[in-house]
Amino acid sequence: MVPNSSAPHIRSKPLGLALVAVALFPGCLADTAGPPSGENQSVVVSETGLRVWLDAVPGAGYGHPSTITPGMLRPLLEDIWFEETGPSRSGRRRVFDAYEVGRLEDGLAAALVRANSDERIGFRIESEKGKDPGPAERLTSGFLFVRGSRMHFIFGNVNAPTQGARAAVFDGDPMRSPPASGWRIIPQGKQTLGPGGSVFDTQPHWLVIEIGQLQP
Repeated sequence: MVPNSSAPHIRSKPLGLALVAVALFPGCLADTAGPPSGENQSVVVSETGLRVWLDAVPGAGYGHPSTITPGMLRPLLEDIWFEETGPSRSGRRRVFDAYEVGRLEDGLAAALVRANSDERIGFRIESEKGKDPGPAERLTSGFLFVRGSRMHFIFGNVNAPTQGARAAVFDGDPMRSPPASGWRIIPQGKQTLGPGGSVFDTQPHWLVIEIGQLQP
């Protein structure tokens, strides 16, 4: 994956379309106004290469705590895919490999049980991936929350190089400002992308899945 370091192109949108989007997706657009990453955090897991935490979003009204188990999370994490969008694209790949799924599932499930309705779950995992020119540290990070019957994953980094000349890590809050990147999430089956600023827009870093799909 070769992230695009250029700033994202921001398009102006008619007010009428934005109002339609708010009417069709109540709550989702408001979620983009979360606090900057790093404020009011409560750590759930802190290990080498892995961090899971609770991040306060006052008044968010998420569906937490949630009793989603590691076994219910596992097939979802295994079925999140992305593709590169730059000139060096290499086809669709899983966001998390088996090693990362094994590390994440317990931490995310524990965080969902501990979180209250005004806390989202942050995650950050680093591991060695790739064969050309050799294994390298890659970072995947973002936020997770439940709203109504849906679970939302908002990614800030997907397999981002952390070392060398190709290092390109997004350190902002992807719920406030979409990351400038050379990748996008590819929904599978009944998964969908999160809504953008108008009814015609989606956000390529925001994945939405119905909770019912996680049942054993």
